[in-house]
Amino acid sequence: MALRFTFPLPMPQLNDVIRETKQHWSKYAKSKKSHTEAIAFMARAQRFTPIEGEVDIMFFWRPKNMRTDPDNSVHAQKYILDGLVTAGVIEGDGYKIIRVLQHEFLPPDKEDPRVEVVIVPRQKK
Repeated sequence: MALRFTFPLPMPQLNDVIRETKQHWSKYAKSKKSHTEAIAFMARAQRFTPIEGEVDIMFFWRPKNMRTDPDNSVHAQKYILDGLVTAGVIEGDGYKIIRVLQHEFLPPDKEDPRVEVVIVPRQKK
């Protein structure tokens, strides 16, 4: 059975991270930690059932507007995946667990920008 999570946007984008790391390495570390913990908190609040083994993960992006390039936005998947691991939703975010990462970019939603994440367990062989 697939799990569905919705997380609010905006989240840090790749250009934000590059800017932060140029200032000082600890700036990014603090930002990453706080965003990862926030994602884990939101995931736990949804009372999930942990998924064991391999998964396919789909991201459905609904930004506030179309000013940011998709490749810049998907950097937020790092916070999301790390938060899902921290919350115990998935066992890990490496090659042994994640088999597919898929992104779809939907029309903007000014009132409720978000990313919807669908996690589908793989059938055990």
